[in-house]
Amino acid sequence: QIFVVPASTARAIRQTGWIQVTDGVTRDRDPHWNASGTILYFLREQESSRSVWGQRLDPVTRKPQGQPFPVFSVPEPRGVRLADRLDQFETANEKLIYTKKQITGNLWIADWNNGSE
Repeated sequence: QIFVVPASTARAIRQTGWIQVTDGVTRDRDPHWNASGTILYFLREQESSRSVWGQRLDPVTRKPQGQPFPVFSVPEPRGVRLADRLDQFETANEKLIYTKKQITGNLWIADWNNGSE
C-alpha cells in the first residue's frame, strides 16, 4: 500500500494524517513523483504481471483524484518471474525511464556413460 505523508519538521505525523493512495489489494511499490507533483507513479504487481501505474493527486491536498491508471505493462520474458528488485524506474523532466535487468542461464546435460559400459 502506498501513502502520502505531509512533511513537517516541527512534529511527527500520526498515521491518521497519512493520505492513502493505493488500496492494498495488489502489491504496489516504488512510488515516484512526476516533476509537478501531481502524479504519483508506482510499480504494481498482479498475478504474473508487473506494470507501471499512475495516480493523479490534488496539487494542494495530495489526495487522490479518480482511479489509478495503467501507464504501461512490463512483459515478463518467456514466462519467467524475475526477482523483485531487478525492475527499476525513475521520473525526470516529465519522462519516465524504466530499466529491466534480465538474468539468463543455460542447463547442460552430459551423458557420462556415452553409450559404453
